[in-house]
Amino acid sequence: TLAMVLGEKGQILKDYSQQTQDEELLKLAMTTFSRAIEAIDAAQFSYKSKGSVANLKAEFDPVYEHAIAVAFMLYEKSKEDQYLDQAFKFSEKNKAALLVAALNETRAREFAGIPLELQEKESTLKRNLGYYEQLLLEGNEEAEADLQNKIFNLKNQYDLFIDDIEKNYPKYFQLKYEAATITASDVQKSLTDDEVLIEYFLGQEDLYAFVFGSTFADFIKINIEEGFLERINELRLTLADPGGDLSHFRNISNRLYRDLMLPFDERLNGQHLTFILDNELGYIPFEVLVKNESGEVSISNAYLLEEHAISYSYSATFRDQMMKERRSNKDVRYLAFAPNFNDRDEDGDPDEPDLLAYNDLVRGGLAELKGAQREVESLATFFDGDYFQQFDAHESLFKSIGKNYEIIHLATHAIIDDINPLNSRLLFTIEGDTADDGNLHAWELFSMNLDADLAVLSACNTGFGKIQKGEGIQSLGRAFAYAGCPSRLMSLWPAQDASTADIMEDFYSQLSGGLSKDEALRRAKLSYLEGAAEFNLHPFYWAGFVLQGDPTPLVEKSRWWLWGLIILALPIAMLIFRRRFITT
Repeated sequence: TLAMVLGEKGQILKDYSQQTQDEELLKLAMTTFSRAIEAIDAAQFSYKSKGSVANLKAEFDPVYEHAIAVAFMLYEKSKEDQYLDQAFKFSEKNKAALLVAALNETRAREFAGIPLELQEKESTLKRNLGYYEQLLLEGNEEAEADLQNKIFNLKNQYDLFIDDIEKNYPKYFQLKYEAATITASDVQKSLTDDEVLIEYFLGQEDLYAFVFGSTFADFIKINIEEGFLERINELRLTLADPGGDLSHFRNISNRLYRDLMLPFDERLNGQHLTFILDNELGYIPFEVLVKNESGEVSISNAYLLEEHAISYSYSATFRDQMMKERRSNKDVRYLAFAPNFNDRDEDGDPDEPDLLAYNDLVRGGLAELKGAQREVESLATFFDGDYFQQFDAHESLFKSIGKNYEIIHLATHAIIDDINPLNSRLLFTIEGDTADDGNLHAWELFSMNLDADLAVLSACNTGFGKIQKGEGIQSLGRAFAYAGCPSRLMSLWPAQDASTADIMEDFYSQLSGGLSKDEALRRAKLSYLEGAAEFNLHPFYWAGFVLQGDPTPLVEKSRWWLWGLIILALPIAMLIFRRRFITT
């Protein structure tokens, strides 16, 4: 292909320029890589299948890495911002392309005037296609040929449908295939003085960091030492083990802090941080990175969380588009579900298992979740809305009314499929649901339209999944992003039931007072640490939930205190005025 030829030519020019120290050859290499990436974009838009686009991105992942490497060499030589801008563009092109395309497609449908019946037809085609693809993944050999035939026919129908839409609604075509990414200068303009955005690009050889504030932009190359990826995996395993050695955790965490944050930590001074992570970096919460090299792990000068409210995004372009579509809500209503798990075996499949609770219950086993019941009931203290528990917590009900609420809270169990992420699912009550099977799959969410500002996925591993090169971690949380939720609170490992309920309750309390979502989560975690027993200080209990997406407040801060001060001050002011008037 053209992209492959240009990529190989760019690599040859890069290698030769390094041998000859010829800067002009290096510039020619960057131009060539830029043309290769344009060719990848063009090829991407000729594919209608998400899987085909993802495979294309994975195949050409080295092209993006070499392009960024060349841009950094030129930036290092000249310190000219144009090379930072170009490198950032390459990084953005390689991040969350499918998510950005899905958002473009939603906007295209909205602004191109496509009739509602055609939009419903598309949703039905996508839903049916996802259903049969999921059946095929389950490995029914007897029905395999029939399923493949149905999938083939549905794909043809969908392709013809999209071709017809693009022909009859040209504005839809234009908006859907808009390939622009946000520029470095626009990122800076989008930030307040109290915000910093940090984007990583993790290649096979090096790690690059783009660090943006409202008044600065840095482009940094971080040399990856041997064992870097192993340290990330070791930290994740340590975080997911409540009985692990805190000293060992501290050593790994501090080492990763020095790898990932020390090169630019002089830029940080208590701001809100947004991280855009790459590949395996997405498996760890940066909140737990420890700055100090020695001393006890406590809530005093240890974690990054103490100095910064932290959120995450899939790409700066995706963040920008979601922020532009931010909704202003005067009335925030919640929808919460806490199902039961009767009639299921240990794998979450229909059965009648012996559900025995254990002392340190996590939301991975299928026992009753007492903390989940407390979570959904406590929501009523802070917001108006509806919650459904036990035999009322049905999947079909969620699908029918979920789009009518600003907060969605699902306190349940999750079954994660590492091999086929679209088959991951959240569990609802089976008994009494005549329309659905009680399993909300990731593939089903892809054809749903949810208008919630915040989806809280209070279950195990809802932010964990298989890595797709150029797209990130394929988690249930990501599926809710596809469904239109600009903010997701999700877990990176098995959620401990009691501590999760404590943190969630405090989170909603802070949120209802007008705090931003990232600051509300930060305070809820710090509050938990201040009151936790020593054996519950391990990050396993409190650090698993992270905020992905828009961190802005859900509600405006109350101004009643200001009016109260004015009312109290009025009589005093009148008295002073009266005395002066009498004196005069």
